[in-house]
Amino acid sequence: FLDTPGYTDCIGATIGALVASDGAVIGINAHKGIEVNTRRVFKEVQELGMAISLVITRVDGEPVDFEKLIGQIRETFGSGCVLMNLPTRQGDLVTGIVDLLDPGDSLGAVLEVGPLHDQLVEAVVEGSDELMERYLEGETPGTQELLGLLQPAVLSHRLIPVFCVDAKDNIGLTEFLKGLARTMPSPDQIERHGKTSEGEDVVLHADSSGPLVAQVFKTRVDPYLQKLSYIRVFNGTLRKDQSVHVDGNHQSIKLPTLLEVQAGQTQPLDFAEAGQIFAIAKAEQLHTGSVLGDVRMPEIRFPQPMVGLAIRPKTQADEKRLSTALHKLVEEDPTVRLDRDILTSEVVLTGMSELHLK
Repeated sequence: FLDTPGYTDCIGATIGALVASDGAVIGINAHKGIEVNTRRVFKEVQELGMAISLVITRVDGEPVDFEKLIGQIRETFGSGCVLMNLPTRQGDLVTGIVDLLDPGDSLGAVLEVGPLHDQLVEAVVEGSDELMERYLEGETPGTQELLGLLQPAVLSHRLIPVFCVDAKDNIGLTEFLKGLARTMPSPDQIERHGKTSEGEDVVLHADSSGPLVAQVFKTRVDPYLQKLSYIRVFNGTLRKDQSVHVDGNHQSIKLPTLLEVQAGQTQPLDFAEAGQIFAIAKAEQLHTGSVLGDVRMPEIRFPQPMVGLAIRPKTQADEKRLSTALHKLVEEDPTVRLDRDILTSEVVLTGMSELHLK
């Protein structure tokens, strides 16, 4: 999982993570409903042609008008948005989760389960003429038959699964993770496109034995490890101490230790193959968007920063330290730009908003 900020001011981190992902899960707060950034991120995911799932969070606490919320979701994001599960309640407490594919006991469900089960089945069987015919004749397909059609339905964008979780009380998390495994694609199901140095199209299918194609999707300046470049391998295998071409340059660079990163913990890796995400420390030749290998990948399109703020050091002695800090900031965030105003000679830091800059 790549967790990204929910604020529009930090959309750059979200876009970088989307490029490195095979699918996206967009969170919707049950009490706040669909917010501005929910729409923004959904649009970005759609433009990339990625598989999408929605998760309704914070279903605990005061009861929510689920019928109204689901109606808003379907109205905003399309009729392909279909509930996969549903919370059960007893007063203000969430007591469990009902699997709408195989409901079983649905006592206390916040909505009537029968129609929602039918809606899910109908959305899934659309992908099979045989099952659709049987369904129209009154036969309900078995759970195993439906499970086999979930991923194709999500990949073809006919189905956008909607899950419900109460993370605070650890209710629905297991069902949510199991649901993602059932519905979201694996790396070898995703088709990516690049170009050779001669301009010929290349189709990538996450083949570990194929030519190396990897891309830096995030840069972080860590106080201990210094610069960290986060990389997704789209094709081939990268080994420690291997020499690779970067951004089509014929001169090779030798990469330092490959690192597996989990939150603040790092472990050295011997290799990273197609589908994996890893990091490299202190590789000054690498920047967000850099491509490793001999295939050129599409440029990561970050939005242009719009709001400027003049920056100056308090004292002349602070000038060098300020300059270093600002350049680190620009290296980390592609939606931040550093310029010098021609008329005033002021250093101007430009970002997505005042909040982003502060």
